[in-house]
Amino acid sequence: MISNKYNILIIVVLSVSLLFSIFKGCNVVQNDITPSYKNSIDSVNVIIDSLKIKQLELDSNLNYQIYKMDSISNQISYTDKKIIDVKKHYENQINIVRNFSDDELTKFFTDRYK
Repeated sequence: MISNKYNILIIVVLSVSLLFSIFKGCNVVQNDITPSYKNSIDSVNVIIDSLKIKQLELDSNLNYQIYKMDSISNQISYTDKKIIDVKKHYENQINIVRNFSDDELTKFFTDRYK
């Protein structure tokens, strides 16, 4: 029972000392930054900012291209529908002409080219 309390006490002391050294070490690192490291960090931050701006431009361009593709796709769909309508119309006209007799064909072409 006593050794169990000592084990817990040792674990608590080690944990507290570990946490203390971690937090103390963080402050040392913050104070230990040299001006050259700070300049390097600042230059990297400038590069990151310029890359973010470039990424926004690329995203905007991509969205515009997607919009144009959708617009062209809609135009293609519309044109396809018009082609189908024209085909149906002329198919009906051809079927009507196929059913003409010789006299009706003669009259049709005569009237057409008057």
